[in-house]
Amino acid sequence: MTESRVRPILLLLSGNLLGAAVGGTFFLVASWRFSLAEMGRYAVAISVQWVVFGLVGTGLAIATLRLARDRLAEEDRGGAAGIVANAALTAGGVAALTAAVAYVVLGPFEERLAITPEVVTLAVLWAGARAVLDIMRSGLLAQQDFRRAAILTAGSAATGLAALAIALGTGELTVQRLLTAHAVGLFAGALVGIPLLLPLGRGGVRRHGMRPLLEYARWPAMSEGTRLLQGNLGPPILVGLAGATQAGLFGMGRYPAYLFDVVAVTLYQYWLAKAVQVPDHASMRGYIGRQLQLAGTLGIAMVASAFVVQPLLPLLGENFARAGPLFVLSSVDFALILLVRPMETVFHGLRRPRLELAQRTMSLPILFLAAWFLAPRWGAVGMAGAHISASAMSLVVGALLLRYALRSELGR
Repeated sequence: MTESRVRPILLLLSGNLLGAAVGGTFFLVASWRFSLAEMGRYAVAISVQWVVFGLVGTGLAIATLRLARDRLAEEDRGGAAGIVANAALTAGGVAALTAAVAYVVLGPFEERLAITPEVVTLAVLWAGARAVLDIMRSGLLAQQDFRRAAILTAGSAATGLAALAIALGTGELTVQRLLTAHAVGLFAGALVGIPLLLPLGRGGVRRHGMRPLLEYARWPAMSEGTRLLQGNLGPPILVGLAGATQAGLFGMGRYPAYLFDVVAVTLYQYWLAKAVQVPDHASMRGYIGRQLQLAGTLGIAMVASAFVVQPLLPLLGENFARAGPLFVLSSVDFALILLVRPMETVFHGLRRPRLELAQRTMSLPILFLAAWFLAPRWGAVGMAGAHISASAMSLVVGALLLRYALRSELGR
């Protein structure tokens, strides 16, 4: 790997690892304070947050990077700044409105729900804060400013840790208070990070129509929403099919493996920023070949690391001790996901986001079917197997669509 690739990846990874460390601290504190049933409800809230973030934030973040990069290529910095501002305000407004609607709609059914309307509302606000922060990061990545992107992520990690400390120091920890700390920490991180984007709008912020942004964003929004739905359906499904305790056990095993997903997300950020700059379609073959080789090597390293780390999990507490095998199975799932990620960036590099959505929607039914058969019988282990099955299908479909996309583009 050349130095030009290593430095930006390490910059992004350093910031993302700090963010993951703070998220891990939240989860570790929860595992010490909550029962497995409470951990199940917390895991469901985490899943709700990621799904809403996928629908509200990631589509706008990817569209921001793609369209702001186009404006910068035309030396229109004001237009690029306008895209970032419009996307951030839209994501924040949609999340706030969704949170209010969720609270009102779910209120009458509180006694029948596995989690309270307050928990759902806070999870949605948490997703909104994450969406705004991710859009700001896209504004920096569009400029290839990996250093400031890493600083933005590290800053949000610091504000998140401060919010957790305040929650612990001001009363008994509950799921609601922990979710409030999540949301406040990320929102504060976005406010602190605004100065990092000021150079982009130094010459003024030019108003940019919302239509191009929303038209492009709808495809990655549906695609990322589907991906995050697939990746976070485990706890909600297990609550219904096997109970909150199995959902909590699944979350205990899967959450440590999210460290591997941090690697995948970091590389996706780098790959996406690079894919949109590949000069011609013919060069895309060489680009994807190099990235798949890197993804395959790191995927093997992930699974090997999980086997090495598994005996150490009991040191984190009794709940983690019971989840060792699930941690290894989750690492296999994330290794498969990593292999798919560079393919998805090619679809955006070719300006064909519909293919990314097609690849993900084809694998989602596999998850539901496998979960329906495996989860009632084997609980959390069965759910882990369902995730692996869906990720394997996503890899196969992604490879077929990638081959089709490259052939059709080069044949023009």
